Amino acid sequence: MDVKTLITILAAISGIILGWVGGTRAFKQDIAQDAGNGAALKTDVEYIKRGVDDMRLEQRAQGQRFDVL
Repeated sequence: MDVKTLITILAAISGIILGWVGGTRAFKQDIAQDAGNGAALKTDVEYIKRGVDDMRLEQRAQGQRFDVL
């Protein structure tokens, strides 16, 4: 086998391997980022739900005070 052919084959194989490793790494980073975004969204929704519950309690208390008057 010729040295040029061997170098060409090794370059092609290393290119394929590096491309595959890079793609896998990017895919894992995308999944991690999506998971982080989902967690942040869930936290925000929980915060909003607690705020709405607090407003309901305050509204109920205001109604009771109004009834007393």
